[in-house]
Amino acid sequence: NDWLEAIVALPEQMFYNTGIGTYIWIVANNKERRRKGKIQLLDARDLWAPGGSADSKRSLGDKRRHLSEKQIAQIVRLYGRFRNGERSKIFKNEDFGFTRVTVERPLRLRYHDGRAKRAFLLDHPDLEDDVRAIQRALGSKPATDWNAVWERIADLLHRRKAAWTKVQRAAFRATCTERDPEAEPVVAQAPTLEPDPQLRDFENVPLLDDVDAYFEREVRPYVPDAWMDRSKDKVGYEINFNRHFFKYIPPRPLKDVNAELMRAKEEIVGLLQDVAKRRAMISLTVHRGLDAPAPASQCKLKYLASINDDVLAEDTNADFEIQYIDIGNVDSSGRISELASYRFGDAPSRARRVVRDGDVIISTVRTYLQAIAEICEPPDNFVVSTGFAVVRPLRDRFDANYCKFALRDSAFLAEVERRSVGVSYPAINTRDLADILIPLHSLPHQQAIAEYLDRETARLDALVTEVRSSLELLEEHRSTAISSVLRGSDVNSVGASA
Repeated sequence: NDWLEAIVALPEQMFYNTGIGTYIWIVANNKERRRKGKIQLLDARDLWAPGGSADSKRSLGDKRRHLSEKQIAQIVRLYGRFRNGERSKIFKNEDFGFTRVTVERPLRLRYHDGRAKRAFLLDHPDLEDDVRAIQRALGSKPATDWNAVWERIADLLHRRKAAWTKVQRAAFRATCTERDPEAEPVVAQAPTLEPDPQLRDFENVPLLDDVDAYFEREVRPYVPDAWMDRSKDKVGYEINFNRHFFKYIPPRPLKDVNAELMRAKEEIVGLLQDVAKRRAMISLTVHRGLDAPAPASQCKLKYLASINDDVLAEDTNADFEIQYIDIGNVDSSGRISELASYRFGDAPSRARRVVRDGDVIISTVRTYLQAIAEICEPPDNFVVSTGFAVVRPLRDRFDANYCKFALRDSAFLAEVERRSVGVSYPAINTRDLADILIPLHSLPHQQAIAEYLDRETARLDALVTEVRSSLELLEEHRSTAISSVLRGSDVNSVGASA
């Protein structure tokens, strides 16, 4: 309906025993003419006064902030003016709507002979004579055109007067074929191709966009064999404050970072600026490449990698031992620490995602942690939390080593933050993550960029380690000073040692 007039985002820690952000929805069944078909978003998240109430600055549980009368009046004025500004943005109703379109890709099957047929006969022993006849007719050589294979099999069964049921035909195909991206598409009923459920994807097309034009622009160039199943279209609406009020601050140019490093006089300041240089270097190199004649093109992550391919089944043996890492085990530099061992029966319920060599994991909850790490030669029982998205690069277009840097690009991380939902525990869903654009160079250029960044970041990581060592010493001194004073040591001597 057209009743929604405005939504006001309030500060977090506004209500007793909750630290989450809250929103005020303003609805009316008789909107002003100027508000017809419009929705106003008001960002009041940084308008607050300390304390549990106007009368007391004491916290009330998690309630540590309140709105003063002056701040309430400011919000009301913003609402009444109905103008676009830094805190107020006005949209058409349709701006928040999208059509969720189902994108299909053809099933491609390779027919093979061998153990699979024996597995089929365990469930269908009465068809042994037919299967042996098929083996004699087709031989043991694999075939990449299932349509032609089944045509020959159907002709053979017809001549043998063997009437297989639909279930038997499906079981035979399931056990005697496997997916092969190089195989011919399977025809369901000419000229319609059979879709592959494993390759099914979805695109959220803004209501104001033409769906066909969007498909040709955003999907067709990357998956030419895809098509849309418009019979499954669904219309939805989403209002994400971060998306509309987020302010992206691009990384400083590398020359400016270097100039600042040269001006630094104290060693610790210089080392900390090298951390900033590391981030700027990754972003600038990923986007511009190495002496490239033109900047990188842009491609959605989902067309360069698969995400969350493998999970541990719920019926896994309870005694199966896993090696597990959670979000807190990956730091912002990509280091993995404190690998934990569990029996599957004792492991956390989130210990489910299976990883392989070359995968890159990225945290999708508490996204501000920027927990991103490359997985190198993991053991077979290596499992990560469902709080990670496991990104598996498609090796023919996306270099695994380049992937870990592309996901650390400051523009990519900013987009993750913009699409994240929630205040205390911001999270991004896998679909939104997969839709973020990645700077794309040729495969050899990706490999060259990754090798260069590996060398440069290794040097800078050594400096970061020095910073961490210094901070650990400072923390140790702080703890010692507190303990000494509490135990009655001379306060002046503690201060002198500092």
